[in-house]
Amino acid sequence: MELIELVLAGLAALVGIGFGYVTLTRKNKADTFQKEPSPAAAVAEPAQAEKVKDVPQIPEQLDAKLSQTRSRIWGRIEKLFGGGKENSAIFEDLEEILYTSDLGPKATETILKILKEKLDKGEANESEVKRLLRDELELILTKDSQSEYESAEESLLNLLASDRKSLAAGNAVVWIMAGVNGAGKTTTVGKIAYLLAKSGLRVLVAAGDTFRAAASEQLRVWTDRAAAGGEDSQSVSSVLSTSEASSTDGGASDTESRSNKGHVEIYENPKASPSGVAFEACQKAQSEKFDILLVDTAGRLHSNAGLMEELKKVERVIGQKIQNGPQQCFLVLDANNGQNAVQQAREFSSAIRVSNIILTKLDGSAKGGVAFAVTSELGLPVRLIGVGESIQDLRPFRKREFVESII
Repeated sequence: MELIELVLAGLAALVGIGFGYVTLTRKNKADTFQKEPSPAAAVAEPAQAEKVKDVPQIPEQLDAKLSQTRSRIWGRIEKLFGGGKENSAIFEDLEEILYTSDLGPKATETILKILKEKLDKGEANESEVKRLLRDELELILTKDSQSEYESAEESLLNLLASDRKSLAAGNAVVWIMAGVNGAGKTTTVGKIAYLLAKSGLRVLVAAGDTFRAAASEQLRVWTDRAAAGGEDSQSVSSVLSTSEASSTDGGASDTESRSNKGHVEIYENPKASPSGVAFEACQKAQSEKFDILLVDTAGRLHSNAGLMEELKKVERVIGQKIQNGPQQCFLVLDANNGQNAVQQAREFSSAIRVSNIILTKLDGSAKGGVAFAVTSELGLPVRLIGVGESIQDLRPFRKREFVESII
């Protein structure tokens, strides 16, 4: 009897332990499920990540930005093939398309000569014409022998480093920005200031467009952005220190005496003439050890002799105050002006030493062919292109990328 009671007691104990284990396990699982995020919370987390600001956007592909120019040139050419047209008729249509694509007469005549030879031999189909056009257009652009860079910032820094090689230590580099009203000159000045400050440079911007009341305010918007954007920037160490060490007077590098923090200031004197503003800005740039002075000039029609004379005076004054200055004269051209932009470049080049072209508003223009006209007709290199309003839309001009985006 006692044995039976012991067995029953043991079984009861085992049942109790098992029941307790199951209960505890269920409780732990319930706690675990309660600690896991609800579906709503799980969905909410990505939304919080999207709120993070200042994440740089991936720039839109260049071919998307240049779609209007591509439609105007290649869009019309590709329609010529596959319809059974005689080669002579195709050539006539090609001639009309190329002459009306703002490539300029010199570039157009060169291309037509090669295409006619191929068509006469029956060797020109759609793919062959496309290949020939790409090769010839790229060849036109490569005549300026300008190096190519991955970003506008890199292009500007390398140009600046080259300019500093001819300067004594402590001298500021001076770049003039010229162009007609509405070309995007002042906005481009602001973007360049932003990029240079972002790289750790001390930038002075001279508000030399004293004839337009809103010019200084427009500049200030961009220089304020540049000042904010340069606060956390890194210095441009190797690029500038190398050029300073090889300055012509053999003097010691003054990199240490310059701030490594990006900095932008605007200098303005509404009561002074444009040349007066340039002179005073040069003094300030030298005495306060700025790395570079950007001189915005009055937007002017290339046909206005008086204003062009004032621009010549600005260049002369800078040359008197700054060693070998100005080191660069950028001409900002609106691509929408087509062949008129080429005429502008011709007139400005006769007044000042234009060294680089910045071609703006290409995203809203079907006249991007003007890049080939400026290079072939005048031998002026396109250094930067503007394809939108954002800072990322100021881009380096890369020849093959440009050609393949429109053909």
